[in-house]
Amino acid sequence: MKAGEAGSDEEWRQRVKVETDIAAQGNGFKHGVLHIGEPSHFSCPDCGGAMVQIKEGSLVRFKCHTGHGFSPGTLLNEMQEITEKKLWQSVRSLEEFIMLFNLTSDNLAQAGNTHAAAKFKVKAEAATVSANTLRAYIFEHLFKRDSAQQESGA
Repeated sequence: MKAGEAGSDEEWRQRVKVETDIAAQGNGFKHGVLHIGEPSHFSCPDCGGAMVQIKEGSLVRFKCHTGHGFSPGTLLNEMQEITEKKLWQSVRSLEEFIMLFNLTSDNLAQAGNTHAAAKFKVKAEAATVSANTLRAYIFEHLFKRDSAQQESGA
């Protein structure tokens, strides 16, 4: 029997003790959470910590070394929300680049440096294309995600 799979009564009691200790005292690492499952390829969406995958019969769940726990559906939703937030932060960052490139271009043009001003205008245009592309991707992604979630019942 592999770590992380439902096993003997003693293994089950040990896992329950570890998880109860984590819930009561909040220190998953200290209480051995990394030993109650197989290492997962995913990081915790709440804290970024390492997670284990715990199999109990046909059920699978995830727990990080600090004690956060997730079902596969909850983990998927959390990862999607974080990804969406980071994508919107990227749009914001690109738009700030656009504003700064345009401001720099205007200042250079007023100072008579039209060659350098033109270079910053080109950078602003490229950043605009990137921001628009990313924004379009987000809207397409969100639509597909919402449709997929409705179909799966997540």
